[in-house]
Amino acid sequence: MSEINAILFAVLAALIVAMTSVAVRIGTEKSRSSDILAVVVIVNLIVFIPLAFLIHHPNYGLTSRSVGAFIAAGIAGTVFARSLYYEGIRHIGASRAEPIKASNPVLAAIAAVILLGETLSIEIIIGILMIVAGVALVSVEIATHKERLKGSWRGVLITLFASFFYALDPVFNKMGLEEGTPILVGLALKATAGGVVFFAYLWWSGELPKL
Repeated sequence: MSEINAILFAVLAALIVAMTSVAVRIGTEKSRSSDILAVVVIVNLIVFIPLAFLIHHPNYGLTSRSVGAFIAAGIAGTVFARSLYYEGIRHIGASRAEPIKASNPVLAAIAAVILLGETLSIEIIIGILMIVAGVALVSVEIATHKERLKGSWRGVLITLFASFFYALDPVFNKMGLEEGTPILVGLALKATAGGVVFFAYLWWSGELPKL
Protein backbone atom coordinates (compact mmCIF):
# COMPACT_ATOMS: atom_id res chain seq x y z
CA MET A 1 0.00 0.00 0.00
CA SER A 2 1.36 3.41 -1.00
CA GLU A 3 1.76 6.23 1.50
CA ILE A 4 -0.99 8.25 -0.22
CA ASN A 5 -3.44 5.35 -0.01
CA ALA A 6 -2.58 4.86 3.65
CA ILE A 7 -3.28 8.54 4.34
CA LEU A 8 -6.60 8.38 2.46
CA PHE A 9 -7.68 5.32 4.42
CA ALA A 10 -6.69 7.04 7.67
CA VAL A 11 -8.75 10.13 6.77
CA LEU A 12 -11.72 7.94 5.82
CA ALA A 13 -11.42 6.05 9.10
CA ALA A 14 -11.34 9.35 11.02
CA LEU A 15 -14.52 10.52 9.28
CA ILE A 16 -16.30 7.27 10.07
CA VAL A 17 -15.21 7.45 13.72
CA ALA A 18 -16.51 11.04 13.93
CA MET A 19 -19.87 9.97 12.49
CA THR A 20 -19.98 7.10 14.98
CA SER A 21 -19.45 9.46 17.92
CA VAL A 22 -22.35 11.67 16.81
CA ALA A 23 -24.58 8.64 16.21
CA VAL A 24 -23.78 7.30 19.68
CA ARG A 25 -24.62 10.67 21.22
CA ILE A 26 -28.02 10.64 19.50
CA GLY A 27 -28.62 7.03 20.49
CA THR A 28 -27.77 7.51 24.16
CA GLU A 29 -30.32 10.30 24.52
CA LYS A 30 -33.08 7.69 24.79
CA SER A 31 -31.20 4.43 25.25
CA ARG A 32 -28.55 3.01 27.55
CA SER A 33 -24.98 3.02 26.34
CA SER A 34 -24.95 -0.77 26.80
CA ASP A 35 -27.84 -1.08 24.33
CA ILE A 36 -25.86 0.90 21.74
CA LEU A 37 -22.81 -1.30 22.23
CA ALA A 38 -24.95 -4.44 21.94
CA VAL A 39 -26.08 -3.32 18.48
CA VAL A 40 -22.48 -2.53 17.46
CA VAL A 41 -21.25 -5.95 18.62
CA ILE A 42 -24.03 -7.77 16.77
CA VAL A 43 -23.32 -5.87 13.55
CA ASN A 44 -19.60 -6.69 13.86
CA LEU A 45 -20.41 -10.38 14.28
CA ILE A 46 -22.78 -10.38 11.30
CA VAL A 47 -20.23 -8.67 9.04
CA PHE A 48 -16.82 -10.03 10.01
CA ILE A 49 -17.46 -13.72 10.72
CA PRO A 50 -19.04 -14.56 7.32
CA LEU A 51 -16.41 -12.50 5.47
CA ALA A 52 -13.54 -14.22 7.29
CA PHE A 53 -15.05 -17.63 6.55
CA LEU A 54 -15.77 -16.95 2.87
CA ILE A 55 -12.43 -15.33 2.05
CA HIS A 56 -9.96 -17.30 4.16
CA HIS A 57 -11.49 -20.77 4.63
CA PRO A 58 -9.87 -23.21 5.31
CA ASN A 59 -6.56 -21.48 6.11
CA TYR A 60 -7.25 -18.89 8.80
CA GLY A 61 -3.59 -18.35 9.69
CA LEU A 62 -4.19 -18.60 13.43
CA THR A 63 -1.52 -19.33 16.02
CA SER A 64 -1.81 -19.55 19.79
CA ARG A 65 -0.15 -16.13 20.06
CA SER A 66 -2.46 -14.47 17.53
CA VAL A 67 -5.56 -16.04 19.10
CA GLY A 68 -4.56 -14.73 22.52
CA ALA A 69 -3.70 -11.31 21.13
CA PHE A 70 -7.00 -10.87 19.27
CA ILE A 71 -9.02 -12.13 22.22
CA ALA A 72 -7.26 -9.58 24.43
CA ALA A 73 -7.90 -6.89 21.80
CA GLY A 74 -11.58 -7.81 21.67
CA ILE A 75 -11.98 -7.59 25.43
CA ALA A 76 -9.95 -4.38 25.78
CA GLY A 77 -11.20 -2.60 22.66
CA THR A 78 -14.75 -3.85 22.25
CA VAL A 79 -15.89 -4.44 25.82
CA PHE A 80 -14.00 -1.97 28.01
CA ALA A 81 -13.01 0.81 25.60
CA ARG A 82 -16.28 1.12 23.73
CA SER A 83 -18.57 0.66 26.74
CA LEU A 84 -16.68 3.33 28.69
CA TYR A 85 -16.47 5.64 25.68
CA TYR A 86 -20.19 5.42 24.94
CA GLU A 87 -20.92 6.13 28.59
CA GLY A 88 -18.54 9.09 28.45
CA ILE A 89 -20.40 10.46 25.42
CA ARG A 90 -23.65 10.14 27.35
CA HIS A 91 -22.20 12.30 30.13
CA ILE A 92 -20.26 15.00 28.26
CA GLY A 93 -21.28 14.72 24.61
CA ALA A 94 -19.39 13.68 21.50
CA SER A 95 -17.66 17.05 20.97
CA ARG A 96 -15.87 16.75 24.33
CA ALA A 97 -15.47 12.98 24.54
CA GLU A 98 -13.79 12.61 21.14
CA PRO A 99 -10.81 14.95 21.90
CA ILE A 100 -10.29 13.19 25.22
CA LYS A 101 -10.44 9.76 23.58
CA ALA A 102 -7.90 11.07 21.08
CA SER A 103 -5.34 10.97 23.89
CA ASN A 104 -5.11 7.21 23.37
CA PRO A 105 -2.12 7.52 20.95
CA VAL A 106 -0.12 8.81 23.90
CA LEU A 107 -0.82 5.65 25.87
CA ALA A 108 -0.53 3.48 22.76
CA ALA A 109 2.93 4.88 22.04
CA ILE A 110 4.04 4.14 25.60
CA ALA A 111 2.59 0.62 25.43
CA ALA A 112 4.28 0.01 22.06
CA VAL A 113 7.64 1.03 23.51
CA ILE A 114 7.21 -1.24 26.54
CA LEU A 115 5.56 -4.28 24.92
CA LEU A 116 6.84 -4.17 21.33
CA GLY A 117 10.21 -2.46 21.74
CA GLU A 118 9.33 0.36 19.34
CA THR A 119 11.04 3.77 19.43
CA LEU A 120 9.50 7.24 19.42
CA SER A 121 10.46 9.66 16.66
CA ILE A 122 10.48 13.43 17.16
CA GLU A 123 7.35 13.68 14.97
CA ILE A 124 5.47 11.26 17.23
CA ILE A 125 6.59 13.13 20.35
CA ILE A 126 5.37 16.44 18.88
CA GLY A 127 2.05 14.81 17.98
CA ILE A 128 1.70 13.47 21.51
CA LEU A 129 2.29 16.93 22.97
CA MET A 130 -0.37 18.41 20.67
CA ILE A 131 -2.87 15.77 21.76
CA VAL A 132 -2.14 16.45 25.43
CA ALA A 133 -2.68 20.16 24.77
CA GLY A 134 -6.06 19.39 23.18
CA VAL A 135 -7.18 17.34 26.19
CA ALA A 136 -6.06 20.18 28.46
CA LEU A 137 -8.19 22.66 26.50
CA VAL A 138 -11.26 20.45 26.89
CA SER A 139 -10.62 20.21 30.63
CA VAL A 140 -10.30 23.99 30.89
CA GLU A 141 -13.57 24.42 28.98
CA ILE A 142 -15.36 22.09 31.39
CA ALA A 143 -13.86 23.82 34.42
CA THR A 144 -14.92 27.24 33.07
CA HIS A 145 -18.54 26.10 32.69
CA LYS A 146 -18.67 23.87 35.75
CA GLU A 147 -22.18 24.94 36.72
CA ARG A 148 -23.65 24.28 33.28
CA LEU A 149 -21.64 21.09 32.92
CA LYS A 150 -22.29 19.74 36.38
CA GLY A 151 -21.16 16.14 36.64
CA SER A 152 -18.95 16.41 33.59
CA TRP A 153 -15.78 15.47 35.45
CA ARG A 154 -17.19 11.98 35.89
CA GLY A 155 -17.63 11.83 32.13
CA VAL A 156 -14.05 13.02 31.64
CA LEU A 157 -12.67 10.29 33.90
CA ILE A 158 -14.80 7.63 32.22
CA THR A 159 -13.57 8.75 28.79
CA LEU A 160 -9.95 8.76 29.98
CA PHE A 161 -10.33 5.16 31.11
CA ALA A 162 -11.82 4.40 27.69
CA SER A 163 -8.79 6.01 26.08
CA PHE A 164 -6.51 3.72 28.10
CA PHE A 165 -8.22 0.59 26.78
CA TYR A 166 -8.38 2.01 23.25
CA ALA A 167 -4.60 2.40 23.49
CA LEU A 168 -4.13 -1.29 24.27
CA ASP A 169 -6.25 -2.37 21.30
CA PRO A 170 -3.76 -1.57 18.47
CA VAL A 171 -0.88 -3.06 20.45
CA PHE A 172 -2.67 -6.40 20.74
CA ASN A 173 -3.79 -6.13 17.11
CA LYS A 174 -0.21 -5.71 15.93
CA MET A 175 0.91 -8.71 17.97
CA GLY A 176 -1.75 -10.81 16.25
CA LEU A 177 -1.08 -9.52 12.74
CA GLU A 178 2.66 -10.12 13.12
CA GLU A 179 1.83 -13.83 13.35
CA GLY A 180 0.50 -13.68 9.79
CA THR A 181 -3.18 -13.85 10.71
CA PRO A 182 -5.38 -12.11 8.07
CA ILE A 183 -7.08 -8.88 9.14
CA LEU A 184 -10.63 -10.18 8.64
CA VAL A 185 -9.90 -13.28 10.70
CA GLY A 186 -8.51 -11.09 13.47
CA LEU A 187 -11.56 -8.82 13.36
CA ALA A 188 -13.90 -11.82 13.49
CA LEU A 189 -12.04 -13.24 16.49
CA LYS A 190 -12.06 -9.83 18.21
CA ALA A 191 -15.80 -9.45 17.64
CA THR A 192 -16.49 -12.96 18.92
CA ALA A 193 -14.38 -12.58 22.07
CA GLY A 194 -15.81 -9.15 22.81
CA GLY A 195 -19.36 -10.33 22.14
CA VAL A 196 -19.07 -13.38 24.40
CA VAL A 197 -17.66 -11.37 27.31
CA PHE A 198 -20.04 -8.43 26.84
CA PHE A 199 -23.26 -10.44 26.54
CA ALA A 200 -22.17 -12.75 29.38
CA TYR A 201 -21.82 -9.67 31.58
CA LEU A 202 -25.22 -8.32 30.50
CA TRP A 203 -26.81 -11.70 31.23
CA TRP A 204 -25.10 -11.94 34.63
CA SER A 205 -26.20 -8.41 35.57
CA GLY A 206 -29.73 -8.87 34.23
CA GLU A 207 -29.34 -6.04 31.73
CA LEU A 208 -29.76 -7.86 28.43
CA PRO A 209 -31.50 -5.56 25.91
CA LYS A 210 -35.21 -6.21 25.47
CA LEU A 211 -36.34 -6.74 21.88
